[in-house]
Amino acid sequence: MEQSYIVLIILAVMILGFLINKWSYGLTTMICCALLALTGVLPIQDAFAGFCNKTLIMIACIFVISHAFGKTSFLHSIQMKIMKMQGGKSALAILLIFCALIAFFAQMMVATTTVALMIMLLGILSSDKDLCASRVLLPTALLASIWTSKVPVAMGATASSRLNAFLEAYGVTFGLTDVFKASIITLILLSVYFIFGYKMLPKNEIDASQIGSVKEFVAIPRGQEIITYIVFVCVMGSFFFGKALGDYMYMMPVIGVIVLQITKTLTMKEVLQNLSTDMVFMLAGIFVLSDALVSSGAGELLGNAINGILGKNPSSVAIVTVFTLGSGIMTNFMNNTATYNVLVPLAAAASVAGGFDPRAAVMGAAMASYFTILPYGATNVAMAFAAGHYTLKNTLKFTLPFFLIAEVSTILCVLWLFPC
Repeated sequence: MEQSYIVLIILAVMILGFLINKWSYGLTTMICCALLALTGVLPIQDAFAGFCNKTLIMIACIFVISHAFGKTSFLHSIQMKIMKMQGGKSALAILLIFCALIAFFAQMMVATTTVALMIMLLGILSSDKDLCASRVLLPTALLASIWTSKVPVAMGATASSRLNAFLEAYGVTFGLTDVFKASIITLILLSVYFIFGYKMLPKNEIDASQIGSVKEFVAIPRGQEIITYIVFVCVMGSFFFGKALGDYMYMMPVIGVIVLQITKTLTMKEVLQNLSTDMVFMLAGIFVLSDALVSSGAGELLGNAINGILGKNPSSVAIVTVFTLGSGIMTNFMNNTATYNVLVPLAAAASVAGGFDPRAAVMGAAMASYFTILPYGATNVAMAFAAGHYTLKNTLKFTLPFFLIAEVSTILCVLWLFPC
């Protein structure tokens, strides 16, 4: 059997494991890594290379730093103040604040870091209220994906240029603000949906190792608190300069953990507890399977299948709809970068072959590559699923309408902005 089909079968095993929810997410993905090695799709060292992934190393160390920051009086005071707002009409104010913070952070850093920052603030939400952490965590992760690099500043300043690399050969390009124009209506609609629809999500107990508690605050020595503040500001501040720092950005959380350990601000037990959570194992497995989808050709197989759906002489609306919907579905099973790189050029080629302006289909496919609602395709969504103890069954009534709103609004917006 070809490797691409084996990888698709193993992907199905992971999805089934997540659906039945019999084992932890980490164990499920480790089973998939073992299957990739046993079937010969990947060598053993590559099948478990997710533990060496620079993003995983960064995330694991951020968990440790977040734990340290959660012990400070500063965060505790903020949590206590906002807790007083929780419930009644003040719940709307809290949600609006969260939406604004997500939009801001997502322009400066990747979605994973945005969620890591927001996770620390979720400790303000009491689990016995309607507006609790488990009802905000997953929407935060979903919005963080879609908001990433949409405003033409910081990381978003290069979004149009990235798309133009696929279009220049056809004599058309996007303007600097076109990505923002194509996504802003969708983002507003999804934010409104989150604010009024969060109660559809379950009230779960949140993993205390990922979200700080305000109920067990114990003051720490002033010196250790100052060290924690310095480490936190330096590490989080480095994410605002990720483009300039390059791979050194991934080392900043590592250095931060070393400083916290050397200064005895955190004990070795605290460090190890946060470095070895189930979420870390789950992410390591997802990274490997996502890479295997690309290297085995399974991703290209899915892309060609989407292209084949169009048949002969498709209309411009059909092309835009198929590639936008196909991208949204595909990105839930492989990472958004791979989906983007597979489908965007196919969307451009299919549009030009049909005699249409390729910008609508290209923009639709690109936007939809961020519509991840399942834990398989995006690290930040996987983080939310693990920390929130969600299951696919108890989240679909929120995530499926979220996905449909994103898809329909994007298709209509790109067809309006770029008439074929």
